[in-house]
Amino acid sequence: MPYYLRVEGVNLANFVDDSSDLAAIRGGGLLLLNAIDQIEKELERTLPGKDTVKTISKGASWGLFRLNLDREKPAWVRSAIVDYLNKDANLRHATFVVDILERKKKSFEEIKNQLAAANHWQQMQSPSLSIPKPAGEVCGLNKIRPAGRKIYPGGDALPLSESIFQRRAYGNEQKKRDFYRSPRTTIDADTLFFTNDLEELSNNPKKQGLHHKIAVIYIDGNKFGDFLRKYCKTETAQNRFDTEIRGGQNRILDHLIQTAARDTGTDWKTSEGKIRLETLLWGGDEIIWVVPAWMGFSVLDTFFQLAKKHITFTEEPPVQRGRKKTHHLQHAAGLVFCNHKVPILRIKKLAHDLAELAKEKSNNNNNLLAYLMLESFDHTGMDLKQWRQERVAPLCEAEELLLKPDHLGKIEQHIRQLKNFHSPEFPRRKLYQIIQALRNGDQDSADRFCEKLDKKHLEIIDTLKPLLARSNGHWLHLIDLWDYMGEVS
Repeated sequence: MPYYLRVEGVNLANFVDDSSDLAAIRGGGLLLLNAIDQIEKELERTLPGKDTVKTISKGASWGLFRLNLDREKPAWVRSAIVDYLNKDANLRHATFVVDILERKKKSFEEIKNQLAAANHWQQMQSPSLSIPKPAGEVCGLNKIRPAGRKIYPGGDALPLSESIFQRRAYGNEQKKRDFYRSPRTTIDADTLFFTNDLEELSNNPKKQGLHHKIAVIYIDGNKFGDFLRKYCKTETAQNRFDTEIRGGQNRILDHLIQTAARDTGTDWKTSEGKIRLETLLWGGDEIIWVVPAWMGFSVLDTFFQLAKKHITFTEEPPVQRGRKKTHHLQHAAGLVFCNHKVPILRIKKLAHDLAELAKEKSNNNNNLLAYLMLESFDHTGMDLKQWRQERVAPLCEAEELLLKPDHLGKIEQHIRQLKNFHSPEFPRRKLYQIIQALRNGDQDSADRFCEKLDKKHLEIIDTLKPLLARSNGHWLHLIDLWDYMGEVS
């Protein structure tokens, strides 16, 4: 008889974001991602036979499976999966919810929604973290969990909780190459080497002001949930959506890794040949990358250009229409530039919050990007929306700080043209004078400063303006983007 099983990792803050250790964060996210593959294999091992187990959908921390079972087996299967998760050395430190329901006469959409609700109800009844055994010391990274392990970085003992210890080990192992193996990429992963930390990732004195600065990129699918509810009401459609989205994401990652591997300079690689890339979240409709500051806009431009081609969904039509329709799915992105020493958890959250601001202003037909150059973490305050509005007033509205990713290539091209002018050289100080005049409500002074710019400079700025903002916000964009775009070799 047909049954559906749904499993989800929940309370992620206590398994992924409970320390600022990069390896532990990476390990937590990738453990949850790979847990669904492990559960798939365990189901196939537990329930051998043709068509007994079919994977419908796999996200970053959840999976949906169809099982053909005898009526007496569902409780046993659920218990077997829970037992497997509780005994796994890594996954037992996470919190999972598992539910199984019979299809009966319900539609696929009904059973899918009921399983999600059952998972969420079980989450509300569960502890927010796995309860560790007591110990005499506190974890030196988490500052909360009891420590049951010790490592010796630099020769000094550092007590670690078992959870952090396992996640760090897993994160380091995945970083070495495992995450970048097939089917995610087509390259020989054994030839790849990656930087060990954010200091090494951002170390490049040739980049001058961007030396030791990083770009944290958060990408989130734009209304993917609404799209699924509208177009994926059957098992076949849900499975096709999952397969096509994951395949498209893998092709984008493969392109980035192939590009980095071919790089003969120092943009993507260190002098030792290590690739400057961190993948902290992957799967579902969310991605978090950390790259050097000088690569931030370039990586996002590449993602959005390739997403137009690869992140699509083919809607199967009714038989009488006879034509398939391809939907190009959209994304919102948050991008934060900062020093490599800024606590990574805070920057992850800030990048996420920026992406949420972009999503609020976008729609199903619109990719949007919100970015921020962070010189001091505290200067954004607690209310990001208010801070952004105060920063732009009275030049424009805060939403004009958003960029359309499709314009990134052209924006970079025009900024590079401005930087390449040597006779006369573009007077960057004039941008500050114009902005200050506009802040003071002195349009006449702003106009006089503009008139002092060379005619060729003004022509390029006039071309840039519609790509950046509707009103005077383009001056703010020029100030912010100048150091991060259009590098002149």
